[in-house]
Amino acid sequence: MQTKGPIGMKLTNRLLYSLLPLILICNFIGADDSLGPNTKKLVENSFDQELKKFKECISVEGLIGKDQINTECPLQDLKRFYEILNQTQDSDLTLFLEGFTAPAKLKTPILNYPKKAQQSGITGFAIVSFDIDEDGRTNNHKIIPPLSHSLFRNESLTAAKKLRYKPLTFEGKPVVYSNMVHKFTFGLEGKNIELDKARKSFNQISRLLKVKKYSEAEKLALKKLDKDPFFYYQLALAQYMQKKYEEAASSALDFLNQEGTKELKLPEYYFFSQVVLIYAESLFKASKFDELLEVENMISAMHSEKGTKNNILMTKLYLGTALIYQDKILDGIYYLRNVKNQAAKDKNENLLSIINSILGNLENALS
Repeated sequence: MQTKGPIGMKLTNRLLYSLLPLILICNFIGADDSLGPNTKKLVENSFDQELKKFKECISVEGLIGKDQINTECPLQDLKRFYEILNQTQDSDLTLFLEGFTAPAKLKTPILNYPKKAQQSGITGFAIVSFDIDEDGRTNNHKIIPPLSHSLFRNESLTAAKKLRYKPLTFEGKPVVYSNMVHKFTFGLEGKNIELDKARKSFNQISRLLKVKKYSEAEKLALKKLDKDPFFYYQLALAQYMQKKYEEAASSALDFLNQEGTKELKLPEYYFFSQVVLIYAESLFKASKFDELLEVENMISAMHSEKGTKNNILMTKLYLGTALIYQDKILDGIYYLRNVKNQAAKDKNENLLSIINSILGNLENALS
């Protein structure tokens, strides 16, 4: 979503000055939770325009009554603007259609951790789509590839069949809701790294990184790349700490390409969020904002748990700021507000201060 005028350029100097040291040093003065008047007006106007376009699209489709729930009209921007204005990360098609009440979850089954995954220390998720009938039961269950880990697919399908909902209603009467999506996440407290024969080298590089011998760590990691994809992570980290940002981004991407959409195994899966953050932060510090926008696709492959939540939030912080630089102001606001909402829930005052500072600069630039 583009805005008129080079707002991103107006912000560049101010945001670069304020953001570059932020990942390691966070000491900004906070602000309140509301959007500034200029920012709010921009989002409200955009929301009104998208809502009008959405209703016109529905009309062109010729759908009436309960059949409107099957619309194929674009919804992403409309949902994003709604979520910005209402400080939520949860919006539904029924919010923009008259006469509908969204389905509500009544029963969530307990997940059984697959034995093979548990023994191997593998974490991950699977995404299941299904229909909800008039009685609130689920059917037509399907795994959504390719991000759904194979070890968690069967258990996720089993769990999805046990879900129960208060059904979708139209004018008070239950109707079928198609293509509901649910993400089943499997996490473990321990993160044991198993590198078999490569363990000795892994430990050696870890010690070098710990004592800040980054050049030596980089050289050793380069020698071990053919042993395990995990060494791309250590290589990227060593390069990043030497401020070789473009090289660090390249190594991080090599790690991600090693796994791609294949089955991610520990330690690759656990460190996925860390590598994406290194990739985003390195590109940001190298001022490669156009390349950084690719991170938006990577975020969908990241699942939040205790050990990864902060990595995901910081990645979204860099993405949101990069989007603003690229004059995709509204998309940038969406991610920044997303981070702010989560930071508020976590009572993360440092991160709240960062976001408030960035949004304050944006508000001034929009004036």
